[in-house]
Amino acid sequence: MAALRNAVILCDYGDIVGGAEKVAIASALGLARRGVNVTYLAGCGPAAETFADSGVTVRTVFEQNPFDWMPKEKALANTVRSQPSEAAVREVLGSLDPRSTVVHAHSFLAVLSSAAVGTALDLGFPTSMTCHDYGLSCPSQVQYDFRRRAICEVPGLGFRCLTRNCTQKTYVSKARLIARGTYLARVARLPQRLRWIVTISDLSERVLQPTFATGAHVTRIPNPIEVAKEARVPAERGAMLAYVGRLVEEKDPLLFAEAARRAKAPALFIGDGPLADRLRREYPECEVTGWLAPAEVKERLAAARALVLPSRWYENSPLVVFEALGQGLPVVVADTCAAREYVESGVTGSVFPSGDADALATALAEYADDATVSARSRLAYDRYWSDPPTPERHVGRLLELYERMLA
Repeated sequence: MAALRNAVILCDYGDIVGGAEKVAIASALGLARRGVNVTYLAGCGPAAETFADSGVTVRTVFEQNPFDWMPKEKALANTVRSQPSEAAVREVLGSLDPRSTVVHAHSFLAVLSSAAVGTALDLGFPTSMTCHDYGLSCPSQVQYDFRRRAICEVPGLGFRCLTRNCTQKTYVSKARLIARGTYLARVARLPQRLRWIVTISDLSERVLQPTFATGAHVTRIPNPIEVAKEARVPAERGAMLAYVGRLVEEKDPLLFAEAARRAKAPALFIGDGPLADRLRREYPECEVTGWLAPAEVKERLAAARALVLPSRWYENSPLVVFEALGQGLPVVVADTCAAREYVESGVTGSVFPSGDADALATALAEYADDATVSARSRLAYDRYWSDPPTPERHVGRLLELYERMLA
């Protein structure tokens, strides 16, 4: 067995745009600290400041997001098959030995395209993929029908998928997603060719399992959570119930606002998105801050009674849940969100039926009682720190995976 010397991380963005980039960057930095020669190949820049003096080599296919400067149709075509990304992958891997190098893809459908992953496979490099979303099974990556406001159970790229517009826009937008998904599945053939799959929750693994290749090696590696152990936040002294994230339909912030009104509970929304104006207009009693710096988010959560995730879609293990539990904040979560796997209802938080405002209102009403909040806060804190998903443990599991890939 050859020893691991090099790791090439594929990710759409050079800086943190969402959870996938946060995990990819943390893993790149952690691997470099363990002596691995790491190249972080991003679809576009800028590169995160944390890469400075880290030992990680950062390469970008484009200096800026193609949608910021390319003609729209060309930028969209780039998401289907990006020839510049193919060339960049060939250049980076050209000087490396596949017997001591692994490639790990985190996100690629927004800029790099599935052609980047396909190129690594074509060149014979052991390649793994972390399933941060549902891109292998759904052209839109979310398994959600925006027209019907419900989780989509239709097989991706099947007849009903091809003929149904599940997007918030015209069918033209769906057709573009179909083109991207078709290239992934039938040209790059990633579902059939990826032999090393990393999942981050039971829920996502169950949904994606039918797309995995026969004989694929599926490994569970929880996301790394960078939460410094500090004193438990006194959630029982908090003033509000908090939501953190994009204000978009599939995350259902309006359900939280309505349930909070029924429960007469103060609600705080940290984030922004298409529903922000409607939220302010229809629920003026709620506080909507817009996006805040990480330190400010931590400060606001430290003054909250619980974190609420009302998502309607199959949300895949959002990082904010672990950050909240690590501070001792109980979590109220919809049963369609993978975070339910880390919350014991009535003990460290609450799990409610997705889309049910009355059930959520009933759950929220429990958090008016200081003794209840205190008990759940203490248990959430103790259980999190009994087995924390630290970056160091994450990197250790990656190294174990990479050794098996090179065996």
